[in-house]
Amino acid sequence: MRAKNLCRAAGVVVIAFGGGILLTFFLPVHLLIIVESAALVAAGLLIFLFR
Repeated sequence: MRAKNLCRAAGVVVIAFGGGILLTFFLPVHLLIIVESAALVAAGLLIFLFR
């Protein structure tokens, strides 16, 4: 069960990182920082709540 949780957490991190890279092409830097920070906080909350 622990391996499944680690894989899920790694998947969320990869999706958040890939989404951040994708957004760099479309958003100005200041807005990008806010969006990426919110995505990381949301990913952390999801991992914490569903653990």
